[in-house]
Amino acid sequence: MRGVLLLVAVAFTAGCQPESLCPADQPMCCHSSDDCDSASICFPPIGFDCMVQALPPNAVACQADADCAVAGAMQICAQVSCDPTNSKSCTTGCAKDADCPEGQFCSATSHCTPQTCGMGCPPLFICNSATSNCVRQACSTDPDCPTGAVCVSNGCYPSLGQCGLLD
Repeated sequence: MRGVLLLVAVAFTAGCQPESLCPADQPMCCHSSDDCDSASICFPPIGFDCMVQALPPNAVACQADADCAVAGAMQICAQVSCDPTNSKSCTTGCAKDADCPEGQFCSATSHCTPQTCGMGCPPLFICNSATSNCVRQACSTDPDCPTGAVCVSNGCYPSLGQCGLLD
């Protein structure tokens, strides 16, 4: 698992190549959810850094990290749902940079935080001059991305996404 908040697990063992189908035992490749059947969505090749399905019924709502102390060690308050209308929930914080999604680092408060431009942005990320943070390069179509990259759900990635169910 790439990061602590990477809560959607879909097997991406072999990245999809543009305009081809994935191996027979894997879902169809996609640029967007429009390429998937109506019961599926297009997962970027690295997955999401939020939970796309409903939060579990035992999720502890919070406003600040202090609200999560009763939930156990290393618990932080974060927006874990991809739906911004859902409240923040207690979740396990990061312990090291490798626990965070690409383009983020583990802060001293155990939160995954966007890399700053001064740290250098990873491939397929650009510097947002308004925030001085690295953000995934936006796109509408493949030609908007650097050579060899493809546009998946409006972001540049090294390979196509894969259609998958939300469980």
